[in-house]
Amino acid sequence: MENKRVVKKDSDNTCMADFNNNLNNNLYAIINLLRSP
Repeated sequence: MENKRVVKKDSDNTCMADFNNNLNNNLYAIINLLRSP
């Protein structure tokens, strides 16, 4: 039971990390578009 809980927590963290990476990539893309002449 404890192991399954730890695995789920790691999975949630990975999902959150992926979400943050996507958010950062989108933010940089938008900033680059705004800065381009």
